[in-house]
Amino acid sequence: FVGLALMLALLYRAYERHMKSEAAVLSANRRRALRAAFALLVHDWQSAGAVDALSAEALPLSRFAPLLARLRPDLSAWQIGVIFEALDARKRGFLDPAEFDAVLCALHVRFESAPPIRAIRAHRLRLRARAMLRDLRVTLALDALVLLNVALITWEGSLAAPPATNASTPAFEPGSGE
Repeated sequence: FVGLALMLALLYRAYERHMKSEAAVLSANRRRALRAAFALLVHDWQSAGAVDALSAEALPLSRFAPLLARLRPDLSAWQIGVIFEALDARKRGFLDPAEFDAVLCALHVRFESAPPIRAIRAHRLRLRARAMLRDLRVTLALDALVLLNVALITWEGSLAAPPATNASTPAFEPGSGE
């Protein structure tokens, strides 16, 4: 009886080691496949003419949405946007390879009911604001507004400063008797 229990314990330990190594191999294969898929998506985006500083390592919503819509045709546009926002942990408007690793979890998301119209509008407004802030013209316009504000503050400060005393007219000093 003791020998049987010992043999069963050894078999269990060997099985446990085997399953851990198998899980590690599966996890490594999954990571490798996700990295390859990410590289293909980014490469397709670059070949479509969207080459900028972020395109070598970023996947925007415009490239992610068709992929998710193809994999999950039951999702509406707002649901895809919500999933993208959930995956975009750093809230930059694009996915990097580390954030893309969670895309398999996104395939299993189920929505209970539609959010209120106000939430959908707010979501769309956030996406538009992000797109505007990435535009160079908007960035330059905001920088110009900041410089104009600094100039106005400086000009206003120079108006409020006391006038400089003229050296030809003596200034009144208390206790001088004049």
